[in-house]
Amino acid sequence: MRIAVADDSLLVREGLARLLDDLGHQVVFQAARADILPAEVAAHRPEIVIVDIKMPPTFSLIAEGLSDRGIAERLVVSLNTVGTHIQHIFTKLGLPDTAADNRRVRATLAWLQASAGSAQGGQRAAHGPAGSATVPEGHGNP
Repeated sequence: MRIAVADDSLLVREGLARLLDDLGHQVVFQAARADILPAEVAAHRPEIVIVDIKMPPTFSLIAEGLSDRGIAERLVVSLNTVGTHIQHIFTKLGLPDTAADNRRVRATLAWLQASAGSAQGGQRAAHGPAGSATVPEGHGNP
């Protein structure tokens, strides 16, 4: 079977590729970032793509205003994967599901403030109108 492997961890990516190869499969490409998947999939036409990327782009794609479906299409992952990942981001930021707040807006504000902080010396805390939130590791850089 022609397989593509995408994982942000070199060790996991190489280990999985070697295991698949030992089992008689052909690993047609490996990717460390989700943003290159669409072009690589189009170029190599694998039968299956194994993706386990922490998806740091998700945070910036929320800030760009993309819907869950838009993020899923951009990253070539399932809508369910995006929804789960966004829920993890909200949890890490301490953004409860309330009728009074829009968590996507609050997460975007946290991302923007963290991006500004990292440009001014690597500050990781982002303070919003209702308290503070810490940007999840790997999610603060655009």
